Amino acid sequence: MLVYILFALCVLVLLFFYKITELKVFVYFVFIICIIFAAFRVNVGVDYQSYVDKYDLIIDGNNADFEIGSRALISLSNNFGLGVHGFFFFMALITNLFIYLFIMRHSKNVVISIVFYVFFTVFFLASFNAVRQYASISICLFSLRFIIEKRFSKYIFWILLASTLHSSAILTLPLYFFLSKKFKPITLFIGGGGVIAIIYYGFNFVATFLFHSSYLEFYNNTTSRSNVALFIFICSCFLFLLKNDFVDIVLFKNMIFISVLLLTLSFMFPMFSMGLIRLNSFYLFSLVPLISYLPYYNKVDIKPMFLVFLIFVITFLYFFTTLYFKGESYNLVPYQSLI
Repeated sequence: MLVYILFALCVLVLLFFYKITELKVFVYFVFIICIIFAAFRVNVGVDYQSYVDKYDLIIDGNNADFEIGSRALISLSNNFGLGVHGFFFFMALITNLFIYLFIMRHSKNVVISIVFYVFFTVFFLASFNAVRQYASISICLFSLRFIIEKRFSKYIFWILLASTLHSSAILTLPLYFFLSKKFKPITLFIGGGGVIAIIYYGFNFVATFLFHSSYLEFYNNTTSRSNVALFIFICSCFLFLLKNDFVDIVLFKNMIFISVLLLTLSFMFPMFSMGLIRLNSFYLFSLVPLISYLPYYNKVDIKPMFLVFLIFVITFLYFFTTLYFKGESYNLVPYQSLI
């Protein structure tokens, strides 16, 4: 736990200096620390050993269900004699580089978004497990700027690039055509109810095409149903509380709505909950920039400083309670490193 406390202090000190100087170099150092923390861990993360085993399989010329981009990074790491930690480094670099670009482009308050990304454990720490998927997600998040700018060819290029790291990225291609459109919350919920009703009768069939076989008939045992219900409530609050003053807010609120749908489906189809939770990871990331707008563009007259303080307190409580109560089961504690 001491390592995580020191990690948190380093990040907070750097963000403090960024806040008072507005020099981006301090933000750079935050993400450099995140890259090092993620890349050089040893036996940290539930999927750590699985990645080590599949790395060895691919190097030995055996079959492993990794996409071409992930295989290329493994080969690159092996050719330079970097081993599996070279692969982890490349993935951590991709993930945090594109998350940095995503936050700097879309956040109203960079400090709030970075704190939420680093310390709300469904984001940065979760990337220790779904390594390929989070690298892919980060590129998809970066590509959202091209929806706002209406640059379809660039959006396709980056999504296809992301799919070379994790094939699920291809599912975000249709988002270009409706994600930036403005909908009333009540319209979304009525439409969403209809979508859920339609999906309910055919989801068992559809799931076989959406999810890898390892996620079929696999109950999610890392996110409790109470936590899922809490996330549904929080995401729904964002839909109603935030003003639609910017196209960024509109886009991320639409992503939040899709997240609510996916989380609701995980309740209705617990046998597919693992796949649905993983699929939802991309849409849940919309909270990272969206939460930075909450203190300044909410429909309730609450002082911004109080909301900022509340966001920080809840985020750090979630971070340390997760590590204390779930750290061992998530294989996050104790933290071990090559350094």
